[in-house]
Amino acid sequence: MKKYILAVAALFISTPSWAVHQLIFRDASALTTGTVSNDRLDHSSVTFLGPTIETTEITGLFASSNILPGSTFMSVFDEATPQGNINSLNVTGSIGAISVVGGTGTLALNAAGFLTSIPKTYNVTVCTLGVTGCDIASNTLDGVDAALGLLGARGLSIPPANFYGSTVQGKILFIGGPFDIAGATCPYGITFAMIKGSSSSWMPLDGTYGSSRTILANWGTIKDLTIDGGSQPAFGGYKVIAGSGAVFNGLRLQNFTSVTRVDQIGKNLLGIVNVSTVTFNDLELDNCVGRIEGGSHFGDGATVLIDNSTNVYFNRTTFGKFVGQQGNFTAFGLSRSVNVRFYNLFARQAFGDFININGGVIDWEISDSEFHISGIYNNGRGIVGGTAQQFGSASSTGAIINCRFFHEPGGSNQAIVSLNSGSAHGVFASGNQFFNRSGGTPTGINVSANTNDTLLLYNRYYGMGSGADAGANTRRIE
Repeated sequence: MKKYILAVAALFISTPSWAVHQLIFRDASALTTGTVSNDRLDHSSVTFLGPTIETTEITGLFASSNILPGSTFMSVFDEATPQGNINSLNVTGSIGAISVVGGTGTLALNAAGFLTSIPKTYNVTVCTLGVTGCDIASNTLDGVDAALGLLGARGLSIPPANFYGSTVQGKILFIGGPFDIAGATCPYGITFAMIKGSSSSWMPLDGTYGSSRTILANWGTIKDLTIDGGSQPAFGGYKVIAGSGAVFNGLRLQNFTSVTRVDQIGKNLLGIVNVSTVTFNDLELDNCVGRIEGGSHFGDGATVLIDNSTNVYFNRTTFGKFVGQQGNFTAFGLSRSVNVRFYNLFARQAFGDFININGGVIDWEISDSEFHISGIYNNGRGIVGGTAQQFGSASSTGAIINCRFFHEPGGSNQAIVSLNSGSAHGVFASGNQFFNRSGGTPTGINVSANTNDTLLLYNRYYGMGSGADAGANTRRIE
């Protein structure tokens, strides 16, 4: 008997304490009191068990079935030291799932900090009559309306301020064409798309052009969509409107050849007015018209108008053929806006006031772009430049960086870039190249009187002079 006791004692002495604990207490399912050794705890050995917790049972943590921002549902402690709150929870299939009554999809915090359900994304196809295998067969706006109805997005535009996103998310794919569509709205969270490289297009034929009716207002995403004006008689009013947060990926506007009036804001092909955070990727304009004369300031009748807006981005924009009197043509008209960016813009035909920058435009940039100048400028203001007409006294500040200007046959013999009196302050032009391929006598950058603090750095002029400088505090390192 003594030998048996000694053998057991020797076993306990020679065995690590955690092994002894495991030997005697194989699991903790029967424990109601006491302490479990840290040696038995790891990430896979602890399970929380409990009943369903109703929102009414937790005072102060829930309101309107939403977890209040800043509330703590569970905390993890190491002895007496808190280790932090659980701000996210990953749930594996082995232990169930989290669901929201009345909601589907993924959970996320909305802009107000409430837990909400992000809807699933659905796709709907709209085809012109005669095309089979689509969800909706329609050539007109009725098809857009029906598709939005299927997505639950009919009548929506901008999401509520305290919402994570749209109440729905989905894509409407247009197949076939042309579609006689005008007056359409793409809501936040919805994508209007066509198959890239296809011949599909919107070509409204309902008299939209002679009125102020808009063809498309976008608060969502446009992808590879072509809108064709059909070279119809003059149109009036914005044809495409960009809302705050809108994204345009591959929008093409073509054959808009005449406008009813040219001297007012609102008669533009594309209007970006009173909005913020708008992005254009691969925008194409071809065979389109724009005029600058008249109005409260130059650029009112530009093809694309950016007015009183912030954070507007153009990436890889292409301009093809333009229609209209050369000297009175404006492609982009900018006024009263902040942070407008042009990256990799390509202009096959540039003349008139191609980019007209009025007073009150702060922090604009044109970079890595190419201009082929083949027509008449307007009143010496340059292909890129500002004008003295302003909305108030604020001057424009910005930069022209790493651009290439080609003066082709037919181009005016004057400054290509013009910073005019009273409209430019603190403009930075660096790394630009100016090429004379016309045999004429153009110049590069003109700095007018009362234009202050211009910095001209490492620009290069081939076959032309650098340009006159009558400005104040101009610094030139070239």
